[in-house]
Amino acid sequence: MPKKYTALLLTLTVIFSSGCVHLSQQNKSIIYQYSTSSAFLAGAYDGGLSVGQLKEHGNFGLGAFNGIDGELILVGGVCYQAKSDGKISRASNKLKVPFAVADFFRSSTEAVHYNSLTYKQLLEYLDLLIPDKNSIFAIKVEGDFVAVKTRSFVKQDKPYKPFSEVAKSQSVAEFSGVKGVLVGFYFPGYMKELNFSGYHFHFISRDKKSGGHLLDCSLSQGIIRIQKMNNFFMALPDNQEAVS
Repeated sequence: MPKKYTALLLTLTVIFSSGCVHLSQQNKSIIYQYSTSSAFLAGAYDGGLSVGQLKEHGNFGLGAFNGIDGELILVGGVCYQAKSDGKISRASNKLKVPFAVADFFRSSTEAVHYNSLTYKQLLEYLDLLIPDKNSIFAIKVEGDFVAVKTRSFVKQDKPYKPFSEVAKSQSVAEFSGVKGVLVGFYFPGYMKELNFSGYHFHFISRDKKSGGHLLDCSLSQGIIRIQKMNNFFMALPDNQEAVS
């Protein structure tokens, strides 16, 4: 067995399953993930998991919609779809997703920050709050933003191109003087075959009118809440088209 997978198996208990398997809502320390980042990046943009099923596994999370038709933002138990124009709508429970991460958010660490932070400085501050870089963390940042830059995509047509090609035509939106929430996760580097290593955030404005995948931001003040996760559950994608 390759060393990178041996290290992964020794570090985490990962439960693989095909399709959607129900996890008890009483277990609040489980990160639920549908599919893998590597499959998504290779072009697996259609999945069989519905938004309604995703919400059975968490009230907080992020992901994408089939065909990369906008960015998925799950906060407060409500799922939103950020389209390519940066505008937000509430996602139907029937919509399907090819990749998503969710959990029942309950912070174990909280910090109030009153000084302005660039995105780089925010990540450096988070590094101080979560020194254990071998664990998974859910992160929620609520506050006042001087500026926010997000991206999303126009729905893709088949045959799907690899994400590296799709990313060349991303739609970028910029907002200023906005209140909102960053919904995100930190995944350790040894999990890069399963999820995006490091920090990954989606943004949604407080009025639920704008947002997307976070590219950059400037935070004037806010509350940072962090949840350390002890378990990781991954459901394999039930995609009919093979990816490599």
